[in-house]
Amino acid sequence: MISHTSDYSVTFTISEDVAEGEDIIVEFPTDTDISG
Repeated sequence: MISHTSDYSVTFTISEDVAEGEDIIVEFPTDTDISG
């Protein structure tokens, strides 16, 4: 699990295939600096 401060919003796009461990898409806001 990814733990960060709630300074920015992280949207997890999880398809039904994730139940089978296929693909997890994590989208980070491009206009936000993610450090550390």
